[in-house]
Amino acid sequence: MNHPFKHQLILGSASPRRQELLKGLGYEFKVSPTHADESFPHELCAQEIPLYLAKKKADAYDSTLTPGEILITSDTIVWCDNKVLNKPENFEDGKRMLKTLSGKMHEVFTAVCLKSSNKCITFYDRTAVYFKELSEDEIVFYLNNYKPF
Repeated sequence: MNHPFKHQLILGSASPRRQELLKGLGYEFKVSPTHADESFPHELCAQEIPLYLAKKKADAYDSTLTPGEILITSDTIVWCDNKVLNKPENFEDGKRMLKTLSGKMHEVFTAVCLKSSNKCITFYDRTAVYFKELSEDEIVFYLNNYKPF
């Protein structure tokens, strides 16, 4: 499916999942990852964090956008018990994190920044995710087989 879209889309991410999402919509785009430090002010919470980081990634784009180019950057966080959960660093961190999520509802916030040569728009979406109570065996199986770190 070809979209009658006159602009050149630039995906500011090397993420295979983000590329797959754009391809699935039928858009043609070029990939030009931005390299931004992903730290954020500690007073930010929930959707404020990915909104800040998506904009920070767009601002880190190292070329000048020309008229007709649109840069797309984004960020996703998991928010649980009023704190952000980053990707687990190792097996033990993953185990701790899955125990934290087990039997609870958490939120996933994804923010997107669309930036052109003269405009910048950021927006987000929220998804509520409900985990069943996970057994120790289920947690270990997941970590051993899917290695999310």
